Amino acid sequence: MPLSIGRKTAMNTSKISVLITCAAVIRKYEGNWSTASQNKILDLLKRYHDIKIKRRQLGYHLADLRKEEFIKTIKRHRRDPDGTIVYNSSATCLTIKGCLFLYRKGVVWALKHMKKLHDKYIPQEPTGSRRETAKSPHTPGVDPQGDSPFMDSEFRRKKGFGPIPAQLLPLKA
Repeated sequence: MPLSIGRKTAMNTSKISVLITCAAVIRKYEGNWSTASQNKILDLLKRYHDIKIKRRQLGYHLADLRKEEFIKTIKRHRRDPDGTIVYNSSATCLTIKGCLFLYRKGVVWALKHMKKLHDKYIPQEPTGSRRETAKSPHTPGVDPQGDSPFMDSEFRRKKGFGPIPAQLLPLKA
């Protein structure tokens, strides 16, 4: 019986097992991604979950997990000295959504990983806009009454711009 993960898609047991296997490899090597090949994932599925699927089905499962944004995949390749392109196994990363799904299924480690991802990718404190930062009195070369650092005579002198042209001076009332 498929387990529902959203309004449009259902997730079967082998797909959940693929997600758990990718998470277990990430946990084992204490990183943010797994570089296990598809053959290795198939071997782990057979050994620990007693699930035997073909490589094509695994590709479909990984594509579905990417589509649902439970994992993301980073293609890895490099160029040898002779100019040939060498493809390495893709790096598979869990997303915050994937960690939350695993935690709800009983994988306690996923909560710790989710918090680590949240702290890394989602800022906690709002930052000021660029305009506010530019008008800050602590920013060197910015005239507090004007919008341009070029109107500050000290800034112009240090940068070698010379005096402010008469056309740019404010009109006196």
